[in-house]
Amino acid sequence: MTMPGSLVLSGFDQPYGIFAGIMTWISAFVGLSPVALLYLLLRWDSLGRMAIPVTVAFATSVFFLAFATYSLAQPAYGGFAAAGYVQSFPVFCIASVLSASLALMLFPVGVLPGNYLHDPEYMILGIVNLGILAVILVLWRIRPAGE
Repeated sequence: MTMPGSLVLSGFDQPYGIFAGIMTWISAFVGLSPVALLYLLLRWDSLGRMAIPVTVAFATSVFFLAFATYSLAQPAYGGFAAAGYVQSFPVFCIASVLSASLALMLFPVGVLPGNYLHDPEYMILGIVNLGILAVILVLWRIRPAGE
């Protein structure tokens, strides 16, 4: 959900290329992940015995993905920070929520034809996005036995 809008958002920093697109996309995913975690908690009963391992695995993987993204982005964006500004991990997490909000607002613009599929750098990310959406649709159609 956040890929098209986050690529439009990172497109405002055009000279920074695909790295900025990937970091913005992952940051937006991290910012939107509390919604997925809330959904897991709401569907707790339907998960049965797997509720605790699935929730812990999801939360842990999102935390490590967020920290890895934060760590990778520090050297790349260090030169762009204002004098005296030091970004911490909690600030990165709050900025990820803002990034997710902007990515969702820019989603309609991002899905317009030719927005990021025309750019050779972003075409790779567009193909990845289409693959992820296809996997989501396939998994959505697969229902556990008895449901």
